[in-house]
Amino acid sequence: MTHLTYRVQVRRQGPEQFTAHILALPGCFTCGHTREQAVRIARDLIESYLQHLALRDRPIPLDDDSHDKMSAAGDFISVTVYAPLPVIA
Repeated sequence: MTHLTYRVQVRRQGPEQFTAHILALPGCFTCGHTREQAVRIARDLIESYLQHLALRDRPIPLDDDSHDKMSAAGDFISVTVYAPLPVIA
């Protein structure tokens, strides 16, 4: 296993609703009642997403700053996760 860092874009959607988007991983997003819960769930989701890719011999995308320019609204939080080897992308 290796460590990878992904930026999670967190937005408040309502009084007790936060969304977390991992822009480097297409279709990878979640929500929570608090910012902390949304980020915690996002961390688990990223690890599951990467494991799914690895089991199917798909490349694991790396995060880069080009995703920030796609959607500037919200706060970005760095999340470090364990990733299955090898990282191909």
